[in-house]
Amino acid sequence: MKKQKVELPNALADALTLLKLPHAIVIAGPEKQGRDVARLLAKTLLCPHREGCTPCGTCGSCTSFEAESHPDFRLLRDEKSIKVDQVRDLKARSLLRPIGEGGCVFIVERADLMTPQSAKALLKLMEEPPAYLTLILQTALPDMLPDTLLSRTTVYQVEAEAQMQASLRKDAERFIDCLLEQSYYSLLAMQPKLSSDRAGFMRFCDALCAVCLERLSTGVAVEKATLFLNIPKTAMSYKERADGTTSMPLLAASFLIECKHHYS
Repeated sequence: MKKQKVELPNALADALTLLKLPHAIVIAGPEKQGRDVARLLAKTLLCPHREGCTPCGTCGSCTSFEAESHPDFRLLRDEKSIKVDQVRDLKARSLLRPIGEGGCVFIVERADLMTPQSAKALLKLMEEPPAYLTLILQTALPDMLPDTLLSRTTVYQVEAEAQMQASLRKDAERFIDCLLEQSYYSLLAMQPKLSSDRAGFMRFCDALCAVCLERLSTGVAVEKATLFLNIPKTAMSYKERADGTTSMPLLAASFLIECKHHYS
């Protein structure tokens, strides 16, 4: 079976690339995806030769991480409950300065399994963390974490790839149907969602192109064929413009208006 490629969520990748990653974060989402993302993030942070949000994969840090022997990495995981002594041990290890250039990275997997006592012990570490420490809490049940912990972290959602693709396709189908039905108020109502996430808008443009090409291949009337040919061109043009500093609300509004003109 081909190994599925793991990628960081866009908001997390952006924070890492811009060197604005918080010292304590929560990776929330499906168990396997969240665990894979947390470990990829740790590997990336520790890699001295990373490019943006991608570890090199070949340096001593990357190879020791894969061998589960990295001196600056700690993984805390328990299948039943995470006990206070385990967290206290983690706190004690945080006092040891890192050997490598990437600081220290600790992961607490299935953080929702912490006992109230272990959560309090972790809170003390989060209140006065060493400057070189990044703490990653992974959980599929973020609502189970105490508010005192959540208030000191930044939460990043991990969505299953299939779920994300299905959601994008549904939005693209709705977009096309609004154009065909000339339901322009419904079309313009999509503007807030399209403008809320730059990377999400770019993925939507890709989904829109795929839907148009699929409908075109089924055989359609001339006027619809013209629409299905023009929309991908417009989508790719705006996707390129989104990969910059253009205001997303203005860009999304302009995109919707231009698409409307293709079928008005």
